[in-house]
Amino acid sequence: MSFVANDIQLRPLQETDIDLLITWFKEPHVAYWWATEAAMTDEELFAKYSRKIAAPQEKAFVVLLAGKPIGYVQVQDTSVANGWWENEPPGTWSLDILLGDNTLLGKGLGTLIVQEAVAFLFTNAPINRIICDPHPHNVAAIRCYEKAGFKQVGERLTPDGEALLMVVEQ
Repeated sequence: MSFVANDIQLRPLQETDIDLLITWFKEPHVAYWWATEAAMTDEELFAKYSRKIAAPQEKAFVVLLAGKPIGYVQVQDTSVANGWWENEPPGTWSLDILLGDNTLLGKGLGTLIVQEAVAFLFTNAPINRIICDPHPHNVAAIRCYEKAGFKQVGERLTPDGEALLMVVEQ
């Protein structure tokens, strides 16, 4: 099965999507890498992700494949990252993705999703640098980001533990 970029759409997260997002956080393949969310209650998750809907320096999206929700993308201005990425240059945003449906893993969709998110961000000045922070052992995510143009910078310690800082610049 192959996909093309126009099969993928990013739609702003709505409150009605949060129950599906909560379900995805409980999927073993998601919970393993999103352990903080997996440990939260449904109420805590609902509150956290409801706030993202209107936050001016954050954007949250449901990923659609041919109109069907399959994943999630969140991006944030690193100048308000609250301890995550200090000293990043102005215009730097962070990116996180997940695929909720494990039957879609390993098919190249992650790369298409990242490419779509990067293209969206770079059309929104003054964003000119995007970082991501997969776990150093998350080989599939690292490969996905590299295929989308990200370069490895080095390992860092984040509030969630070890991370590999990766960067793509416009």
